[in-house]
Amino acid sequence: QQAKLKDVIPNYLNENKDDDDLKQNYDHFEYHSYGTAYNYWLRGNDQMYSNKKYSTLKEELLNNSVYKLSLETFKTLVNKAAILITSDYIKKIKASKDHETDWMIVENEPLELDHIVALLVVADEIKAYKAFNKVICGDPEEKEEKELNYEIYQFSRLLREAVECYGQ
Repeated sequence: QQAKLKDVIPNYLNENKDDDDLKQNYDHFEYHSYGTAYNYWLRGNDQMYSNKKYSTLKEELLNNSVYKLSLETFKTLVNKAAILITSDYIKKIKASKDHETDWMIVENEPLELDHIVALLVVADEIKAYKAFNKVICGDPEEKEEKELNYEIYQFSRLLREAVECYGQ
C-alpha cells in the first residue's frame, strides 16, 4: 500500500498546534480539464508551443505578472521541498517512460526539487494557484492570455511534467 502524502510530510512546522489547526482545507482545488495542452519542449506544426520569459522557476515566481510570490514565501516553499525530496517516499517516485523521446525525461529519473516546488505552489499558495490556473485554462487564441502563459512557462511545464511523468 502506498503511503499518503500527509503521512510522509514532516511535522516540523506544526509542533505546537492543536489537531483542529492541522486539518488541511482543500476547498480551493477544483476538478476541471487542464486547459490548453501547451508544448514546452519541442516546436511542432500541430501543437500550441509556449515560449518562456524567465530562465528559472525562482525568477519566474518572483517576477511574473500573473501572481508574484514574495521572496520569503519562495524560500519557505524551497525549504519544504528540500525536506520532502530527502524523504524515502519522494525518493521512490520515478519518471515513467511515456515522455522519453518528446520531453526528454528518462524513465526512472528522480523527481526534481523544482517539480516539488511547483506542486507546493498548488497545494500551499491558494491565491497563486487560482491566478495561474485561470491562465492555464484560459483561451489560447487570445493574444493577452497566450502572453500570460509565457509569464508562467516554468511553473506550467514543471506541473505538467510532475503530473504526466511522475504521477501514478
